Amino acid sequence: MKKGIEKIIKVNKVKNPIYEAIMEYIDDFNLKFGETKDTFKKARLATSDRKEQCVTEFFLSFLPNGYRIKRGEIFDYNNISNSIDCVIMTPNHPYLKTPMRPEIIIAEGVYAAIEVKPDISTLSEKGELYRGLKQSQSVKKLTRNISMPNIDRLDLKGKYKKIPFIIFSGKSSDIEKTLEFIDKEVKEGKFTKEDLPDIIFSLDGWLIYHTENIKTSLFYPTFKEEGISDDKENVFMLFKGKVNDIICILLLLLFKFGGPEYIINGYIVNDYLLKLYSENKIQFSRAIWYE
Repeated sequence: MKKGIEKIIKVNKVKNPIYEAIMEYIDDFNLKFGETKDTFKKARLATSDRKEQCVTEFFLSFLPNGYRIKRGEIFDYNNISNSIDCVIMTPNHPYLKTPMRPEIIIAEGVYAAIEVKPDISTLSEKGELYRGLKQSQSVKKLTRNISMPNIDRLDLKGKYKKIPFIIFSGKSSDIEKTLEFIDKEVKEGKFTKEDLPDIIFSLDGWLIYHTENIKTSLFYPTFKEEGISDDKENVFMLFKGKVNDIICILLLLLFKFGGPEYIINGYIVNDYLLKLYSENKIQFSRAIWYE
């Protein structure tokens, strides 16, 4: 895999209500994802639920009204995913339930899926990163029966019909070592590039963004500046920096996902973040890896 030159974006102190709100959530993440006291380490379910609830509240705070987040399996016409920690459902998703099931989640009404992992630092098939990749694989086999003419012309293979997947993690290994492990697992046939998450985010201050179609990417201009051709189908962008800045990148990418109830156009939070980004007020270093 080819590696681009790492570039650093430096900024001055930021004053922005959206950015300040993110910083307050970082304090909550640090508490909820911090070391569990010895007395409570055996209460794993409660600890896990606390982390998932924290992540759910964060994303709900920055999404438009009407979006919901639930835990559960996702169904398309023929398949079912594993149970996913946080499934973002669009406002047009039905309140579908039965006497036996509190909620049935349908792929066409899913905006994105998020798996919460407290620690992805173990880079082996016994680690939580590998389990997160298996969760992504189960979601990526689903197909949303949707059509978006403005994206169809840029995405002839219909990649946007797949559900975007995010791994949201606490502790992690080095970003480059993490991507090298993923690349190794793909080369060994454990996963395909189509199975991989769109985003892997770590509270340690990094983010891996994966795209199979740079033409529909938020960072298409950057890819073109770096000489990446439109036909590249396995491109990664690696971001490193302060966690409050990297989480801004996470939200910008989230709002750019193509799918039902496309939310980027004119959305207040996105506009605030885009202004920060366009004014170079989000500090990070980045590198591009591609085949």
